[in-house]
Amino acid sequence: MELTRPAYASWEEFDRSFLAGRMCWQLGTERFGQRKAEDDGERWASVTEHLLTRDDRPWRQLPW
Repeated sequence: MELTRPAYASWEEFDRSFLAGRMCWQLGTERFGQRKAEDDGERWASVTEHLLTRDDRPWRQLPW
């Protein structure tokens, strides 16, 4: 985490960058088409929503 703190202001910013990078990576592989990459992005967005909003999740327990 010490490596990422200087580059990102918060868990939310870290998450947005991660999801954008994941989408670009998927679109650059033959395994994923655009629709599949979008579906995966929606699934990850749901996961990270829980990380950011539920008190029992690490991102709520660990300060940035």
